[in-house]
Amino acid sequence: MQTPQVMKPNLLRDGFELVKRDALEVTDDVSIVEYLKHPVYITEGSYTNIKVTTPDDMLLAERLMNDK
Repeated sequence: MQTPQVMKPNLLRDGFELVKRDALEVTDDVSIVEYLKHPVYITEGSYTNIKVTTPDDMLLAERLMNDK
């Protein structure tokens, strides 16, 4: 399952400031944007759009990049 998230950097920075200032508990970047009352849209993802969090993920990402 993928949850691709795209947002303008300034919007996200403003949101992080509010989270810090108001001591908000949020689950992800989208919940921050929702708190700012901005609309959130669903977009189609790609199987190769992987989350890179471990060294193995990095190896897979490099392999996917080389296959293009």
